[in-house]
Amino acid sequence: VPQVKIEATVVYNASDSSATVNVEATALKDFTDDLKVVVLITESEIVSPQLMPDGSRNVNYVHQHVLRDAFTAALGDDLALAPITATTVITKQVIGKVLKSTWVAANCDIVVYVYNERTKEILQAEQIALIP
Repeated sequence: VPQVKIEATVVYNASDSSATVNVEATALKDFTDDLKVVVLITESEIVSPQLMPDGSRNVNYVHQHVLRDAFTAALGDDLALAPITATTVITKQVIGKVLKSTWVAANCDIVVYVYNERTKEILQAEQIALIP
């Protein structure tokens, strides 16, 4: 049963490689702990060597969902401080950069998750394309 509803949108600006992520989180229950939000960027369709289980090397391996960077601090940013009551809507804007010219923006996704700071339990996660 979800404890938080996340709605995320992203606006990618190709001219400066910036991504503005708008997060709207709705508490679906009361919380007595603080909530944190983490915003990550991943990339798929990356062709790069991979060591295979049989010891061989596949030089044309296609990697999926590779973590490229965190737009927030590694352990997230504050989303809401306790106490938080059910139906509370919290908004947060996070701005990040597609850092390397070798990244293919069309193959990137934004991953957003909210977690309980005390228990470290992830309460909800969403993934959206960097470029819809």
